[in-house]
Amino acid sequence: TMFIVIGKLTIKESKINEAIALSQKHVSRVRQQAGCISYAAHTDTELKNLLVFIERWQTMDHLEKHFQTNAALEFAENISKLVKETPSIEIYHSKALQRH
Repeated sequence: TMFIVIGKLTIKESKINEAIALSQKHVSRVRQQAGCISYAAHTDTELKNLLVFIERWQTMDHLEKHFQTNAALEFAENISKLVKETPSIEIYHSKALQRH
């Protein structure tokens, strides 16, 4: 099983390039953290100022530790200056299925 996080950030239109650059740095750091299976930031093809983060973690403990790292706290502080509205975070406990 794994924990999947979907985070959505609506960025101020004039700040999208800055937000993407900040997100790319953050993604590179997080991928090195214990328990991180995958971590990626995506731009929405319809809403150009929407960043979507998709994360997969081995355990909830790993995810909670991630939220408390300096990297995560610093990213949250810096990205909060660029968002247009309150970000959303959804967390799911999931099991990978094999398609037959």
